[in-house]
Amino acid sequence: MQEKINEREGYLPLIPFFKGIAILMIILVHSSQKVGLTDVQRLVPRFGQMGCQIFFVLSAFSLCLSMERKKQSYGQFLFKRIAKIWPSWIVIIIIYIILGSCSMLIEGRNVFNNDLKPLDILLNVVLLNGLIPTAANNLVVRGGWFVGTIMLLYIITPLLFKIFNLQLRWWEKSRVYLFPIIIIGGTCLFSALLGAYDARFQIYNNNFWYFFIINQVGSYSLGFTLFELYRTNKIKLVKIPIIKMIILLAGSIFLFYSDISCAFVFVPAVFSASFLYLYIIADKYCTITKLKNNKLTKIVNAYGKQSFSIYLTHSFIVYDGMLLIRKGCEMLSINMTPIILYIALLPLIY
Repeated sequence: MQEKINEREGYLPLIPFFKGIAILMIILVHSSQKVGLTDVQRLVPRFGQMGCQIFFVLSAFSLCLSMERKKQSYGQFLFKRIAKIWPSWIVIIIIYIILGSCSMLIEGRNVFNNDLKPLDILLNVVLLNGLIPTAANNLVVRGGWFVGTIMLLYIITPLLFKIFNLQLRWWEKSRVYLFPIIIIGGTCLFSALLGAYDARFQIYNNNFWYFFIINQVGSYSLGFTLFELYRTNKIKLVKIPIIKMIILLAGSIFLFYSDISCAFVFVPAVFSASFLYLYIIADKYCTITKLKNNKLTKIVNAYGKQSFSIYLTHSFIVYDGMLLIRKGCEMLSINMTPIILYIALLPLIY
């Protein structure tokens, strides 16, 4: 197995490339919120939020590769994940607290729309903000829900990996598709039924239950499928991936923009499945030479390699920076469309 994995290491540049695509999608959706776009103009940028699902799939894929190559205890695994996230996460929390406190003293309100409750801050400090439906999940740090959710996914990853690798003949033959089907089917059914039973638990776009681990673990499970295809060298054997990708992507777009009450129970998993096939397509038709020599690819890869740092800090530019530019243009009566402002600013980010 080790030899099979090493033989295909050349395709791993696809990981930072797609991480770069994901972070650019997230920058796109957040930028569009502060430049004065109409609801119609924001239709396409809104879908950029699905970049988070790309991160979930790639995170599971990367961690499976890591656990396959190097055996480690549960404590070692968790410590390594925390050590990678926690230092920069704490710095960002401190920055938000300082800026929020200063704005309260100067303007009488917190510019981040959060009253900085000690419990909410503590939950963020210990990386458990994804557990409780309070301001802790997404308002102490803007976009902090992703860190809280990915941390919960890290906690259960070794268990998922053990289940995925059970030495049962029937399971070994079918886990590549049975594993995500069980998780996606089970979590979607549970969420839909719970929301129908009690309206407080209904999932709609960007509420706590949409961000919650139960609604995102389906996307994460598809990273295990990608890992199995990778280690068994069967990626190129997947049939009609382009057609499958188009159907699933169209389905996720339909659900995303529909008024169906439980649509966002299914959106993350359906989009993630379309991304799985996009990765397979890229693996089939992209060569290492093209990835290394293409200038655009180099830029996207650079974003991907720094994607976590960009995720934590980009809101200061795409929210606050662009809002200041917009207000400045209004004060100076400069006639510039929001689209031009966005296009002009994006290349300057990072």
